[in-house]
Amino acid sequence: MVVDTWTHRRYTVSESRFERLMRTTLAFAVLIGWLALEAPVSAYLDPGGGSMLLQVLLGGFAAAGVIVRLYWNRWTSWFRRRLRPEDAG
Repeated sequence: MVVDTWTHRRYTVSESRFERLMRTTLAFAVLIGWLALEAPVSAYLDPGGGSMLLQVLLGGFAAAGVIVRLYWNRWTSWFRRRLRPEDAG
């Protein structure tokens, strides 16, 4: 069993990068197809919808900030390990 260092996802050795790429490509193709087949609707958007949209955006920014704060040490330690000169022992 192999653990992907970026996503921390476990996968078997038989699952190749090509298979993971194909799964990702399929997901994007489904998303593009779903957006392409979307039909326009006649709907009323009241003024309260704008404040709800603002709350969703602010909540998303707050969540992104929390995620960055939680994983900051992990990300920076990865770069520190790569940039650290080898010990001349």
